[in-house]
Amino acid sequence: MPARQAPVPVPMEAGDVCFFNGSLAHGSFPNTSTDRFRRALIGHYIQAEAEKVAVYYHPVLRMDGSTLKLAVSEGGGECGVWVDEDGEPTIAMTGQQTVVRKHE
Repeated sequence: MPARQAPVPVPMEAGDVCFFNGSLAHGSFPNTSTDRFRRALIGHYIQAEAEKVAVYYHPVLRMDGSTLKLAVSEGGGECGVWVDEDGEPTIAMTGQQTVVRKHE
């Protein structure tokens, strides 16, 4: 969680959809169901001119489902992992990636 930021719960029900910008620090509590697993469809969009992408985004698929061959960029990593902090589950950010956009 970024410094000085308070978490904002977004209650959802089965079948709900949530869209958000990839810069949003996000997570959910662990699945406590004993007879079901959690399902999620995650889509990341990247520029058509991209030559590299973090390993966690592979395989990269085009909109038609075919595979796009991109090199693996350095510094990318998974978003986060669950850790125990003072007896409470919390998400810890693990990936480090510097992004430079053409307009910056």
